[in-house]
Amino acid sequence: MTDTEPLPATRDDTWTRQLAELKSRYKHVREPVLVALNILLHDPGVGLADAKTRAALHGVRITAASVEAARRLRERTDDTEPAAAVRKPTNTPAPASRQEMCRGCAICSSCAA
Repeated sequence: MTDTEPLPATRDDTWTRQLAELKSRYKHVREPVLVALNILLHDPGVGLADAKTRAALHGVRITAASVEAARRLRERTDDTEPAAAVRKPTNTPAPASRQEMCRGCAICSSCAA
């Protein structure tokens, strides 16, 4: 017997790894939608027939509804990510101390003193 050399990393390894990341991120989303999302992430302008062919190469059957659901999911994540990334710190002053808030009411302990 001879030892075989390991196969070089292929493009499918990246695709499989990214699909696994999507599955862990979106646990309640069906696999055909995640496969369609993965295809859209690799090629945003892909047509329906081409997306179906690519999914079939990976052993998953997708439909037009799967692709549309993936597009909606992608739009939602695109909308939420910049808002979180653009978050600016607020310059809200620290709350005033009790003595600064008191107006001399003679009811609280800081006024009575």
